[in-house]
Amino acid sequence: MGIISEWPSKIYFRNPEKSRVVIFDSSGSDIIRKAVLYNIPHTILPLSREIFYLSLTLMIFMTKNIRVIIDVIIKPTGKSRLKNFILHVYRLYYLACLEYIRPRVVITFIDNSDLFQWLSRKYKKAEFYAIQNGLRLKWDVTSSFEYSSENKGVTSMPHFFCFSPYVKDLYHQYDQEVDNYYPVGSIKAGYYKQVLVKNELQGKHYEICLISEWRYDYYLEGNLFPEIKHTLDILFEYLKKYIYEHELPLCIATKSADKISIKREITHYRKIFGDKVEITTKNENEYATYEAMNKCSIIISLFSTAAFEAYGWGKKVLICNLFNSDEFQIPIAEICLVNEPDYETFSRKLTNLINMSESEYREKTMCNTQYLMVHNQDKPAHVVIRETILSTLHS
Repeated sequence: MGIISEWPSKIYFRNPEKSRVVIFDSSGSDIIRKAVLYNIPHTILPLSREIFYLSLTLMIFMTKNIRVIIDVIIKPTGKSRLKNFILHVYRLYYLACLEYIRPRVVITFIDNSDLFQWLSRKYKKAEFYAIQNGLRLKWDVTSSFEYSSENKGVTSMPHFFCFSPYVKDLYHQYDQEVDNYYPVGSIKAGYYKQVLVKNELQGKHYEICLISEWRYDYYLEGNLFPEIKHTLDILFEYLKKYIYEHELPLCIATKSADKISIKREITHYRKIFGDKVEITTKNENEYATYEAMNKCSIIISLFSTAAFEAYGWGKKVLICNLFNSDEFQIPIAEICLVNEPDYETFSRKLTNLINMSESEYREKTMCNTQYLMVHNQDKPAHVVIRETILSTLHS
């Protein structure tokens, strides 16, 4: 059951803090607090693996709402009945927390949280706003959620600050239950571009930037996603061959955040590319990937969210769908897509992008950059989200 089976690190024998604004979970809360809720009082309701509140008041609220899960106990289900019951008690705990806090707004950066979506349909006294945190493909809306007992892969929530009209169209196509879409772009990329960028091309410049999608568990024996490891290995092989053939500098923006994973990831890339590459990490700067993309002419990725954020900025991007699968198709401009595991195609497309002028590139991609990733420098995502939250609080 994942998060349900983990014992909370802190148990407080009291009620949670009351506030008109609740951030659901600490994951991604930094950008929400810094870019959206500055000078707006708020509290964070973390998942129970971090903090668990235990009080008589919460237990009374949970008992009052037991009717919400009665049907789960009685109705047959494909899951273990006991596990399903535990899951719903876990949900009742969060519902009780919200009933005690009595917020007007609940906001989260984990838009794909089944728990957040369930709460958004059960608690009626607040507006629930989800902020998209990553790229969404067909795979995301046709596979069932890990903890879902009844949704079967259906996204269900009232308000969704999504990256683009593409997401709205994708969700409509697969009957996702979102009441209101707000295509505003990426909150992190927009904040970086509007607030944090200083001399964005200052320092060493690289022709190519690889946005890393490496994970240590992909390389463990018996990992659940061997096709991802295989596809990454193909991309690394193609890229190594290309930069050595053309004698081009390469920058790799690592994915890992903690020190142990960063060390493992760097070691992995050094074994492949040697000292020919510059490797940037998020060790001290969470926006290191954006800075690396700003200093490079072309961004290469399988399906990294950062690459599509750069595409929205107007940067040259090469997306490598080496899975050759319909599950990972995305309607990016043809010049920016390698749709088969073939080195000649990869080399030809990359060379074409390198030689293409900025004006020609804009002409060939302008038809759908904003369709895939909205970017409004004057009114980026965090500004729109803040205005919406303030309007809700004042209504």
